[in-house]
Amino acid sequence: MMAGSLLNADIDRKHRSTLFDAEPGSLKHLITRTPMSNWMIHPYWLQRLKWAGLLPFVHLVEATHTQEIEGRHHGFQTTRMGYDGSLLTCLVDRWRPETHTFHFRWGEMAPILQDVSYLLGLPLAGVLIGPVDAPENWAQEMAQRFYGIHEGAPEFTYENHGSKFDWLQNYQLQRFGYPDVLMTAPQITRSLEAYLLWLLGKVMFTENHVSTISACYIRYAREIAEATCQNDITQWSWRSAVLAATYREQVTRCYPAFSEQFDTLKEESVIWEPYTTAEAFARYPGGLSIMCRRDEDYWLTKSKIIFDCQVEEMSQQRVMRQFGLRQMVDPPSPEAPLSLDVHMYSRKGTKRSANQWLQRVNTYINGWQNAIADVWTAPAFDMELFHAYLQRYMSMTRLRPVHHAHDDETYPSQSTMEPRQSATDMTWELQNEVNQWERSLSSAPLLLPRQGV
Repeated sequence: MMAGSLLNADIDRKHRSTLFDAEPGSLKHLITRTPMSNWMIHPYWLQRLKWAGLLPFVHLVEATHTQEIEGRHHGFQTTRMGYDGSLLTCLVDRWRPETHTFHFRWGEMAPILQDVSYLLGLPLAGVLIGPVDAPENWAQEMAQRFYGIHEGAPEFTYENHGSKFDWLQNYQLQRFGYPDVLMTAPQITRSLEAYLLWLLGKVMFTENHVSTISACYIRYAREIAEATCQNDITQWSWRSAVLAATYREQVTRCYPAFSEQFDTLKEESVIWEPYTTAEAFARYPGGLSIMCRRDEDYWLTKSKIIFDCQVEEMSQQRVMRQFGLRQMVDPPSPEAPLSLDVHMYSRKGTKRSANQWLQRVNTYINGWQNAIADVWTAPAFDMELFHAYLQRYMSMTRLRPVHHAHDDETYPSQSTMEPRQSATDMTWELQNEVNQWERSLSSAPLLLPRQGV
């Protein structure tokens, strides 16, 4: 760290904010890697997806249709949620790997396990998703499994990394004529395997070779697709893996306006606790999925989170206000901080086996077994202490990735109404989509009843 600073000089030299400051206007918004379009799901998959703890998330990314006639879906598939590259880039510009937090003018914030719980509904309790190898002879076995499943599908194509995504798309449900054509049991199972490879490789974890889906995901996809009871499926900690992958991988005209508006927001304009009982009831009076709070004992864990060979640190002690807890003026460092070498673990450019990677990360995998016992604690939030923290924090970081013409505490004087309206419209559309999905969750075991009902 630089003296009296939260920033590391070596990291800061290559950080986008430094490049931005040196050459304003030189950086463009990042290109987001998205699944492009969503896949349909088959009702016969639902029980297996529920056993795996994936059902709420699957409904979030389920393909919608343009119209519904006589109870049967017709029309073209549409994407459920939009992605704004400019807005996401503004967040990436403010992410600091030194502290594992976003650095805003109103303080630090970070994606936390609570966010993943409420927004995605994925399970947190379970086995960490550590390093795995592709199954031996995976290509030959996969070609055999899918042979004759769909008569119109081309011959199996793959690369060393995994099956070709273009080939995998031939096993989407509509390619079988669904819902107008009944599917056989083998077709339902193999199409579910293909769906899960898409879900893991293109939606949940997007570090892939673009045109292929990693063969390392075959293990998880087959286990779920071929399950006949819940005991056939390992209970994986999908939620911690998604957050770990998000930490690692952090529209043009709107980008400057979004960036400027981020830099003019004040802390009183921020919704620090969006998941309170009152907020949840206001958004969905019918009740939330029980998955949203089932694993809340993990939210403040000091344990590291892992996806494959990637080990990531969380910094809840720096963002305690997001939990409604007291923010320490000088947040402590992690009790067992990751070394730079561990934090840089990556399969790229290496030929280590899964067992070799396991030897390197096994300490952190074992630490997860004690995750709910080793947690951060703090009294209730105190505004006076937060302002003391804020004063200290603001002197130790770069508050803006770029200096604007209006470097004061007010909003921009120039008109940014059009991009602001675009952001507002996007927010309302997203909220409407989420509300529609929540109303569609009618499975009783998944719902948390309202108190007093």
